[in-house]
Amino acid sequence: MRALALIIFFMATLHSSAQLTPEQLDTCKVYSSLEKALAAGTPVYRLDLTKQKIKELPAELYELKDLHELILDRNKLKEIPVDINKLQQLQRLSISKNELKSFPPAICNLRNLTRLDLSDNLIDEIPDEIHRLYKLEELILWSNVIGYYPTTLMRLDNLKVLDLLHNEMSDTEQERLKNLLPEIDLKLSPPCDCTFDDDYDDE
Repeated sequence: MRALALIIFFMATLHSSAQLTPEQLDTCKVYSSLEKALAAGTPVYRLDLTKQKIKELPAELYELKDLHELILDRNKLKEIPVDINKLQQLQRLSISKNELKSFPPAICNLRNLTRLDLSDNLIDEIPDEIHRLYKLEELILWSNVIGYYPTTLMRLDNLKVLDLLHNEMSDTEQERLKNLLPEIDLKLSPPCDCTFDDDYDDE
């Protein structure tokens, strides 16, 4: 009996830490309340906290170790703390329409991310560490103020879509990105008659 209990325990542990496929994830329940998610009593894979006037992420959020999808759209977030790294199972993260002034560096350590949406913020550059997100397939950054695009973007071997619509870019800057990422679906607005002071190391 004791052996059976141990087997059940280890199977439950394995199940809770396993990565779900996108198809499996899409069938999982979406919680829209942190309180209900914490009280669920079973693994919570999807949490949508859209439009809840959140100014900073509550510490209790990081108890949801099985989270694969986290949506924080239309809130008042100005920064994302390093504790986000505790959610290592995350595959999809959306922080659209907030007040982020920079690309949260801690996000670059979420190695299982396949989709990241930071659109409609005030982000002014993509960090060099972006290459750590080696599973990333979609990077959504429309409507920001980005003026720096690192060459490390080319190390994202699984990247399929990079959405940069409504980011002011010169024709020269757009050509540079197209040459840097020839196989990527680049979504760009028409170039502007503008210049940037950023220096790039293309070596």
